[in-house]
Amino acid sequence: MKVNRDYLIVAGVLLLLALITVLAAVQQANQSTQLPILESNSNQPDGGRAFRLWLDSIGYLVASSSTTVYSIPNNAHLALVLEPSTAFTQNDFEELDQWITEGGTLLLAGDNFFTEQLLNYFGYTFNTVYSDTVRLSAANPRLDSPAVTLPVYTHVKQILQELDQPETASKDQTGQPLLATPQGLVAVRLLIGKGQALLLSAPTLLTNAGLKDSSSSQLVQNLIALADTGQSGLGGAWFDEWHHGQRNDALTLAGPEDWLAFTPAGHAILFAAIITFLAIWLSGQSFGRPLNSNYIQEKRAPLEHITALANLSRRAGHRTQVLLGERLAIKRLYAHRYHIDLSLSDQQFAEAVQKMVPNFDGAELARLLQKIASAAYSPRTSESDMVRLVREASQWQNEHANLLSNKG
Repeated sequence: MKVNRDYLIVAGVLLLLALITVLAAVQQANQSTQLPILESNSNQPDGGRAFRLWLDSIGYLVASSSTTVYSIPNNAHLALVLEPSTAFTQNDFEELDQWITEGGTLLLAGDNFFTEQLLNYFGYTFNTVYSDTVRLSAANPRLDSPAVTLPVYTHVKQILQELDQPETASKDQTGQPLLATPQGLVAVRLLIGKGQALLLSAPTLLTNAGLKDSSSSQLVQNLIALADTGQSGLGGAWFDEWHHGQRNDALTLAGPEDWLAFTPAGHAILFAAIITFLAIWLSGQSFGRPLNSNYIQEKRAPLEHITALANLSRRAGHRTQVLLGERLAIKRLYAHRYHIDLSLSDQQFAEAVQKMVPNFDGAELARLLQKIASAAYSPRTSESDMVRLVREASQWQNEHANLLSNKG
């Protein structure tokens, strides 16, 4: 049995749809179970819930609200940008920079591409470390309260390195070393205006698993203590979940392009367009199959065309319009010549014509007009009745058109 090529194409498209559906379901399941690294409500080993609860326990007013635009709350004293998973825009940089300059403290921790993007703004970059676990040591005497009692070993992928040419002129200053490894620094402190930025390339210290180690938690306490300015109350601590993808984008769609790219309905349209294009491309025939060379198309006879139009008119119920058109044609025959208002009733119109034309039978004209109008609105009017009335109206027009032309 020979399988039709079209059937193969349809089967292939359906198989592709099924495969994409399965992959989307798997991805959705993974997204629902796997939260971003150091997400403040994540209980996973690489989550940040323990860090959030600890900050709350020592007196910080912890928040992680997400709005339709990126902004740091007014009451925030400490902003925590932990392993961001989305890019920073120029507006995000300016928002952070202004907030730090006015006296805020930023703790930036991470070792991925988006963290490096923000590090570049502050004049630093990453240098990859090829050892798995390294020993951390305090490079600043202020990181000794509380004293770290045991050696701290943690996983480090990146160390901090200053840029030769910082992107921002205000960041061309040497940071104060805080934590070091045999390969280089993993934490530095930058004083910017009235505030400061703490840069950390060992985010595992802040995870739920990392804080279980007592020596690691002591180092974290020392880092957070640098944010205490000595004022009464520690203020608010804000977790930047905006750059973990937790945001309301309902008001940020700039146009049709964003609607297609970021909404489920837009994705559906794009998906349907792609599948349609693939089906047309695979078939290789944009306008159907080619005709057989032996096929001869016979032209229709004129009668067939007339019959088809008559059948269409019958189905569309044009009987009323045909009769009303004939009635209007009769009235226009006189209205254009004698300037009589077409909106007059049939009786008034016939009387007006009789006044203008000597020896004219106005009653006969009124009778014809009223008969056509009654038949047009009557559901009992048959096609034969319509044809008879149309013939009668045509005869009237022909006769009186000749009379009027002779009088003219």
